[in-house]
Amino acid sequence: MKIATWNLERPTKQSSRLSKIQDILIDLDADILILTETNRFIDLGSRYYSFHSSNISNQMYKEAELRSSIYSKYPSLAKIKTFNEETSICEVLDTPIGEIAVYATIIGIYGNRHPNFKTDLELQVQDFKIIGREYPMILAGDFNISFSDN
Repeated sequence: MKIATWNLERPTKQSSRLSKIQDILIDLDADILILTETNRFIDLGSRYYSFHSSNISNQMYKEAELRSSIYSKYPSLAKIKTFNEETSICEVLDTPIGEIAVYATIIGIYGNRHPNFKTDLELQVQDFKIIGREYPMILAGDFNISFSDN
C-alpha cells in the first residue's frame, strides 16, 4: 500500500500551482493521500474518494480552503468525529488488508508556540488513543512540533 502526505501551502483555484499539484498527485498514484493546507478545488478524478475537514470559519482563510483532506482509492466505512473538525478528519477505510482509520490533521495550526498548541495537542492525543483502541491507524499531516526551534 502506497501512502503519501503533502502540505500544499494553501493553493487557490486561480493558482498557477494547482494544475501542477494535481498532476504530481495523480502521477504519484498513492493508494491513500493525506493533504494539509489544501483546497476543495483539488480534483484527482474518479479513481479517488475524497474526504475533507469542515469549512473553516476563520476569516483568514479563503473560500474552499481546507486544513486537511484524505484522498483514497478505498471507500470509507465510517467517519469518526474528531475534537476539531475544522482541523482534522478521520475516516475508516475498507482496504485490502482490513479496516484502517486514517487521521489527517494539522497539529498546531498557528505553530508550536501559540497558546492553543498544548490544548490542541492534548485533545488530538485523546482522539488517537480512543481511535487506536478500535482500529489500526494511520496518522499523518502537518506536525508543527519541534524541540529546538519555532
